[in-house]
Amino acid sequence: MLRTFFFSVYFCLGGKAMADISPLLSRLPSLKLVAHVNILTEATEVHALTQMNSYYANKNIKADLWIKRDDQSHLALGGNKSRKLEFIIGDAKAKGAKSLITSGNWGSNHAYSAAQAAKRFGMSVDLLLGNQPVSENVKQKLLADFALGAKLHYYGTQIGLGVGIAKSWLKAFFKKDTYYVPPGGSSPVGNLGYANAFLELLDQVGRENMPKRIILPMGTAGTTAGLLMGRCIAGLENEVEIIAVGIANGPLSNKKLLVKTAKKLEKFIHKNLSDEDRKKLSDCHFENKNPLIRYRGNYSEPGYGEASEIVHDLIKLVEEKEGIKLDPTYSGKAYHHLHDLISVDKKPVKTLFWMTYNSFDLNQVINTYPWSDVNKKYLDLPKKFHSLFN
Repeated sequence: MLRTFFFSVYFCLGGKAMADISPLLSRLPSLKLVAHVNILTEATEVHALTQMNSYYANKNIKADLWIKRDDQSHLALGGNKSRKLEFIIGDAKAKGAKSLITSGNWGSNHAYSAAQAAKRFGMSVDLLLGNQPVSENVKQKLLADFALGAKLHYYGTQIGLGVGIAKSWLKAFFKKDTYYVPPGGSSPVGNLGYANAFLELLDQVGRENMPKRIILPMGTAGTTAGLLMGRCIAGLENEVEIIAVGIANGPLSNKKLLVKTAKKLEKFIHKNLSDEDRKKLSDCHFENKNPLIRYRGNYSEPGYGEASEIVHDLIKLVEEKEGIKLDPTYSGKAYHHLHDLISVDKKPVKTLFWMTYNSFDLNQVINTYPWSDVNKKYLDLPKKFHSLFN
């Protein structure tokens, strides 16, 4: 209680507590044996979306919106990936790995964050990058990845990327100095970062001030699975609804994947607990029929890397009102569902939007590299990427 009190005081005074894995270790101390490196320097901010609440009130919409600012988790490294990479890099280092292999689409936030983390911790990284609509942000991500020293591998189709991922997994399996990181960093060890994140939120606001529902975008399911695990550890499975908004609905991203990913994380945690800690943790209700695990897949159109007109309008609105920049691939689509949800609420429901996007100015990375031609930086990239810039 005393710990929660002091976190609540920090929160109310607008201060920030140091971010580490103490929220998790205070509940399950034996998890200290899971390797971990420090990336985050402080707990990410929680605050009301005051201007958006006023905007909705003027339209006779009852809203009580809050936000968890993981866009501030580590500005250069980026968004929700910082929390996962603290455990992923820790595990890789503990296993003696000197290089990482991971994948994503051409403009992948995860790939960029992995490149940042690899450079920070003295590792090399190979990025397997696949097809998506090309935007200015995609081009900037590719330049930033290259500027950070990542080795870029071009794939023109998702099938080709899938084959490349399979080969890379086999390479890492047989070559012990190479560590394979799944797309999105969604491995059980990485997802542990978001079990900790849920508990961080609880320590910040206190049990009595927790939101009734949390909304966030979902791609590879790791972030949401981690939050579900944190909710279980906290004993709040029947009190906080978690809603995942799929950004690419289909066989690769759905509720079954979410539940399966959460179960794998639960198994991983149980495996790494002492007998004493294992007794503290009740079985989690990770089931497709659980009404407090919700997945919405009808907001993914027109597809990965693209967004509808209403999403673009909402992105502009939130930036205008709150100064917070959403993105069209992930956070904008999740906010679209939040907007639709509160529009039919009969009374205000305390709702927290978990911001996973990182809006760091990539030029701060790109401009550190000695490009051969500053007007045509892309010419330094592998040739297969050149056509994306023309």
